[in-house]
Amino acid sequence: FQNQRPRTPILNPEDAFDPNRPSISSDIMRMISLYLESQGLHASAVVVADEAHLRRTEIASKRDQLQQLRRLILDADWESAGTLLLKTCARFSQRHCLYLLYRQEFLELVQTQQTQRALAFLNKRLKPLEGHLKERDGVEVKEGEFAELCYLLTCRSVRDSRLFSSWPGALRGRELLADEIVSMAQLEEEQFGVFANPTTTDESFSPQNKGLINDGSKDGSNPLHHLQGEGRRSEMSSDRLVKLLQQAVSFQVEFSRYRNSVARGEAPVAVTGLAADFECVAPPTATHEIFQGHKAGVKCLTFVGADASTIASSGSDSRILLWATDGDTGNAGKKEGNEPHVKKPLYELGGHTARVWDVASNRSGSHLSSVSANGVVNLWKIGKREGSLLASLNLRSNQQKVSGESESAGRFDDIYSVCWHPDGRHLVTGGHDRRVQILDIGRNMTVLKSLAGHHAAVVEVATNPTGNLIASASRDGTVRFWDAMSGLCVKTLGDQPGAIGEATSMRLSRDGSLALTSSRHGAIRLWDLRSTAKPLIRYKGHQNSASSFLRCSFGVRESVVMSGSDDGSIHIWDTASGKPLSILEGHSGAVYRCEW
Repeated sequence: FQNQRPRTPILNPEDAFDPNRPSISSDIMRMISLYLESQGLHASAVVVADEAHLRRTEIASKRDQLQQLRRLILDADWESAGTLLLKTCARFSQRHCLYLLYRQEFLELVQTQQTQRALAFLNKRLKPLEGHLKERDGVEVKEGEFAELCYLLTCRSVRDSRLFSSWPGALRGRELLADEIVSMAQLEEEQFGVFANPTTTDESFSPQNKGLINDGSKDGSNPLHHLQGEGRRSEMSSDRLVKLLQQAVSFQVEFSRYRNSVARGEAPVAVTGLAADFECVAPPTATHEIFQGHKAGVKCLTFVGADASTIASSGSDSRILLWATDGDTGNAGKKEGNEPHVKKPLYELGGHTARVWDVASNRSGSHLSSVSANGVVNLWKIGKREGSLLASLNLRSNQQKVSGESESAGRFDDIYSVCWHPDGRHLVTGGHDRRVQILDIGRNMTVLKSLAGHHAAVVEVATNPTGNLIASASRDGTVRFWDAMSGLCVKTLGDQPGAIGEATSMRLSRDGSLALTSSRHGAIRLWDLRSTAKPLIRYKGHQNSASSFLRCSFGVRESVVMSGSDDGSIHIWDTASGKPLSILEGHSGAVYRCEW
């Protein structure tokens, strides 16, 4: 792997905001509620909103009232606008909003030369608010403004006054007035989570104490303080939660270790879940270590146990070798320059007398099974420094043999594949005799079932995660699925001639919904087992003509597909798109198997 140093973000994600801040908590719950509603889960959205005290119905009603208030102001329906304003704005901002509304109406009366009406209006509406406004230092009322309003009664135009020389006119003035009043009401929503109750009489919520209209920038004195950088909750879109999650994943990709590989298209980005942070899968680009010890061709290998701290391999020399993957054991030292490490095996398991076709480990890594060309299935106990043969079964003669006994001479049918059942108490094998065998480990490797139906050799067997289905791939061009309890074939993949071809391997996905098949003279195919009409994707580029045992496999998290090739290379494709990602070279002969 290319060791690229991860980048460090300017802002630590944990310092981006305080999750305990009430406004942040409220926004998170609102996003959840809106997302549920966008998915059609209206009842759930209402429950979340009610339990989180979001008061969505009240907010929606208040928002409608603000829109109506804006229309009334623009239409100069001053009486209706004043009545609605008293219902919409909180008590601590009502007088200021009323003053702005009455001032606009008064200025329009002056501009239209309705002096008598203007005088009456000034005494009835504006005069009672004069004393209140003087007591509120934070209200933006210019000094001497009321006196200037009185002076306007003697003027022919509003702009004749020094304080109102820049008055924009009736229409534009109404627009500015509507914007200011609506913004003030929305600002109350930002401060308190919802539009404040108009009947509030608590003086602690006065503009002077809460800073709704003051001019500072801290302690709430800036009227736009809560609008800067946080956004208005009243304008939150229904897909806000999805957008934030998309931004979070994009952030993780940007600062991932293999960002450069993603940018070059070498590492696929396939986000299939959000339960864990994004981790980039970057295909290897160079040889890191070389395991030396086999005396003939290696036909199979597997990681031992879920922790994958050990690798077991075997082949034509009939020896099973165990290797450490942590780099602490068996290291023969690093060669000069950039040459890879060369490793020696931890230990050897000797018990087979013929070519070993396949090895498989149980989930815990405590036991290993192996099958060979003379029809023998061996069960091994695996340790850190040594292993031992527990039992051996000759499937040709169906006679159990214990440790220390030699195999009788004679020709035996090859067993090509073995896998562990998820319960850890059974093995499944397949071989040249066209049968799939189920062995009970707890009963001294007794054959429980022998499943017949293939017309050619079975080259690979597997089980689904629950173990109720057993899959087998055969050179007859089919993949059969067997019910583990009854032994009946319940599904066949590749009924149509040429759909699969002469199969050389088969793998099932972790959830059992996908199957990966490879065949001689053909491409690797990915099948959706819920619809077997056609393969989903074909992976092409490798050579598979000289050997009958080139095996394909899924890579880490099934994001990539891998296969060996007759020319000694390893091909890696993106699972979702089929795009070739990497070709690894280094072997001088055919690569029969690769694991990640």
